[in-house]
Amino acid sequence: VAEAIDALYEEFRAVDSLVAHNTSRVLKAYQNARVASH
Repeated sequence: VAEAIDALYEEFRAVDSLVAHNTSRVLKAYQNARVASH
């Protein structure tokens, strides 16, 4: 299992980066549209 994690580390890192970027885009869109949680 550790070998698989090491082998896929870069892929996991790329996915995490993409998720963070997309989350930031969505939050910015909500802010620009003045959408709130209440």
